[in-house]
Amino acid sequence: MNRKNPFPGMDPWLESRWPDVHTRLIGYLADTLGDSLPDHLVARAEEHVSLEEGDRRADVAVVEDRWRDGVAPAWQPDAQPTPDPPVRVVVEEPTERWIEVQTLDGQLVTVIEVLSPSNKTIHLNDYFRRRSQYLDNPINLVEIDLLRQGATLFPIPDRVATTYAVCVKRMTDPGAHEVYPFGLRDRLPIIAIPLCEEDPDLPVDLQPLIDRVYEKGRYWMLSHDSSLEPPLTTDDLAWAQQLWAPSTEDPSK
Repeated sequence: MNRKNPFPGMDPWLESRWPDVHTRLIGYLADTLGDSLPDHLVARAEEHVSLEEGDRRADVAVVEDRWRDGVAPAWQPDAQPTPDPPVRVVVEEPTERWIEVQTLDGQLVTVIEVLSPSNKTIHLNDYFRRRSQYLDNPINLVEIDLLRQGATLFPIPDRVATTYAVCVKRMTDPGAHEVYPFGLRDRLPIIAIPLCEEDPDLPVDLQPLIDRVYEKGRYWMLSHDSSLEPPLTTDDLAWAQQLWAPSTEDPSK
């Protein structure tokens, strides 16, 4: 079985396993930066678990049973009731992960965000608020969008046909957007990561990183028969099936 990524760029079926893909890609990207950054900078992978904010007050509280002023509680049930069996529901709070490039004394220089589905859908407003906080400070922001689902967050001209994109905003030119648009059939781009004003940009090739995710995550075993959301066009689906079919054959035959 061929374990290499058969797609020239992004495998759209990886979106179905995005938490793992996202975690691996963040790690490989941080490693790549760590190998090439100038000596006065470091790359740190950061994370935050999103929780609902606000005060909470229980409708019914369980408290310690105490006598008040020597007087027993006025009423107690005759027998302990048997609880009905509950339905167990596990709610996973989304974990936000990103990369920060910092100086050795902790000054933030560049933030790199790899977007997740929740950033583009149910938590879109939260992401916009976090983005605004970045842009209110003199830092660089790099946003990497490798997802077909959800809203388009970057200012891409209508005449440019694109499936994915990377957007770079520099602290030295906060009103400008440097956008790398690319399609389903395109190789992932080599992007320029801005650093301190006196430093040259750091070029990062995204394609080897997603290829490594594919191989180390054993995604050659992922079923490519499932439907996608949004669905591929008829032509793109036929093209993808042609790429995937040979990779399932035994190369020794």
